[in-house]
Amino acid sequence: MILLLVAVNAAAQTGQGSLRGYVKDEQGGAVPGATITATSAALIQPATAVTDSEGYYRLINLPPGTYSIAAELTGFASYKREEILLRAGATFQVDVTMKIGTLQETVTVSGDSPMLEVSKPSNVLNISGEFQRDMPIQARRNWSDFLEITPGVHSRPFDDGSGRMVYFGHSTEHFAHVIQLEGAIASNYQDAQVTYVAMGADMIDDVQVKTGGVDASAPMGVGLNINVITKSGGNQFKGSAAFAYQSKDMNGDNVKNCSPSPGCNPSASPGVGTPTTALVKQFDGGLGGPIKRDRVWFFGSLRRADLESGISRTAEEVGRLKTFFRDVALFNNTTKSWQPYGKVTAKLTPSHELAAFVQQDRLLATGDREYHYSRAVMYSTGGGLYGGKLTSVWGQKITTTLLAAYNNKGGSNASTYEGFPGAGPTITIHNAANLQV
Repeated sequence: MILLLVAVNAAAQTGQGSLRGYVKDEQGGAVPGATITATSAALIQPATAVTDSEGYYRLINLPPGTYSIAAELTGFASYKREEILLRAGATFQVDVTMKIGTLQETVTVSGDSPMLEVSKPSNVLNISGEFQRDMPIQARRNWSDFLEITPGVHSRPFDDGSGRMVYFGHSTEHFAHVIQLEGAIASNYQDAQVTYVAMGADMIDDVQVKTGGVDASAPMGVGLNINVITKSGGNQFKGSAAFAYQSKDMNGDNVKNCSPSPGCNPSASPGVGTPTTALVKQFDGGLGGPIKRDRVWFFGSLRRADLESGISRTAEEVGRLKTFFRDVALFNNTTKSWQPYGKVTAKLTPSHELAAFVQQDRLLATGDREYHYSRAVMYSTGGGLYGGKLTSVWGQKITTTLLAAYNNKGGSNASTYEGFPGAGPTITIHNAANLQV
């Protein structure tokens, strides 16, 4: 898929936010000509605007982050407001009252009322990447775990015992959602359900979920509209790394079961079943920093997932398999994938910013059930997303975004079955089978 988009006020789709408001004096009169400057660790360069004849200003195309704004004009004391948390796609109004004085004097405002979205009637929930990484939901840290606590969304486990979830919103099917990465469609073109989009938790900066009132800037969809905004790096090198490990001994079990392993072979042990244990070996790492300070930043991350999910078999089901196949070797379902991500952001001019990004999430998994005596179900999902976007500011009221993206994510293909021992449907007749029902 290739997408070209030119839009006016397209910040909601690409994840950029804005700050706007009126600058007035202590008597309530408009203050034209004041310089408004926004600074943040999320900005390559400070964003500036000048108030018009009505004292109005607007700072647009701002990435999610924590901001400080300053207002300056000769004859007035400098004004500064700190700790403004701007979320992906949000528009906050920050009005300024300037006092008579000199520029050397500064009026600092902190602890003011929280910001409220003022531009759109959408039902929007923003979840920061930091919050997602800290959620103690499961060791695998799936990026979509936050949907478990999203109002209006309900879920059920994926039917392969992997621990992944299937999500529903607006009473629609689980494949009816729109999933975006930096404004580009990131979902699988065969099946757009959330669980088929994989990414490392370290790459996420903020996620915007629209559950209702979706505006025209978003792609058409009848379910949830999810836009993931990724990290961009910064003027300082920062990185993180984590390894999640969960062995079979870390899984609770209140019946006589054991997970297939050299130390416990249900096929050789009478009266033993296999539980839905989760075995996790997963690495996450990320690094960002400057290529050229105040001009070009980079960020990259990698997830390597090697997961096993026990197939739930009762002792009776294991007994039936042993009746048909005396030497049956039971097994777990597996999921293996490499999930790299890279992004470069460059400030071409104070009004134009260019970003290029690459995401890969191809995975190979098995989905066998309790009645399978050998590997029978293998599948693949995901692929590559390659994109770039040019965001521009034209004055205080117009912003444009040119977005181009190529998405080749799909399902199983010939490479999925390379090395698979199966040779097609077979029929085996067992003369000595003796089943007791």
